[in-house]
Amino acid sequence: MKNLILLTMIVFGSATFADYAVIANNGISAGSISKGDLKNIFIGKMSSFGGTTVTPCITDANSAAGQKFFSEVLGMSADAYQKYWLEQELSGSGTAPEKKGSTADAVSFVSSKSGGICFINAADAGQASGKAKTLSVN
Repeated sequence: MKNLILLTMIVFGSATFADYAVIANNGISAGSISKGDLKNIFIGKMSSFGGTTVTPCITDANSAAGQKFFSEVLGMSADAYQKYWLEQELSGSGTAPEKKGSTADAVSFVSSKSGGICFINAADAGQASGKAKTLSVN
C-alpha cells in the first residue's frame, strides 16, 4: 500500500509542473539562452540579446508552465513578480512586460515584434513553428 501511495505521489506530483518553452522572434540570432540572461530580460535588467533589442511578454503566470518559469528562472512567484513590476513602474524604473492571454497571442506578438520573447507551455511550442524560434534554455 505504501508503494502505491508513493507511486501515485510521484506520478501526479511531477505532472503538476508542466515544462515551459521560450519562444523568440526569428530575428534574434541566438539559438539558446542562459537562465541568467532570461531572468535579466524579464526583470528589465537586460534590454539586448543576440544582437537585438528584446521586448518580453508573459503568458498565464498561474498555469503550471508559468509557475515553473517563475520559480526556476526568475526565482519568485507570479505574485512577487507582479509586485516587483508595480514597484518598478511606480518609481519610474521600467515598464512591465506585456501580458498575453493565450499561446496564440504570445506567438503572434513574438512573430511580429522585432526582439519579441515570451515563455509558453512547452506542449504548445508547435504553435510557434515557422512563426518564431524556440530557444533552448541552459
